[in-house]
Amino acid sequence: MNLEELVGIRHCNFIMGPPGSGKTMCWKTCVHMRAAMGDPTLIKDVSPKSVKTEELYGFISLATREWKDGMLSIMMRDLGVIPDEQAKYVDAAAAAATTN
Repeated sequence: MNLEELVGIRHCNFIMGPPGSGKTMCWKTCVHMRAAMGDPTLIKDVSPKSVKTEELYGFISLATREWKDGMLSIMMRDLGVIPDEQAKYVDAAAAAATTN
């Protein structure tokens, strides 16, 4: 319930904590609750341990002084242009756990 309240008042939320503390179950429960109420949620998985830091966040090319987008930059921009008000989740923990 706390996560749902935060989603209602904030445009971005992070669920953080030690392994096994229920982070994934928290957001999945919120997603299922929203679906039951007829409010679907878009989920995007990211595996941060499978790419270099520059590929994940982006970087400035020293040769050209141009910004090169990373996976998260591209994903957040793409999610930001979706015109609906549907909730959107980026899950980095579950994807990272499956790559170990």
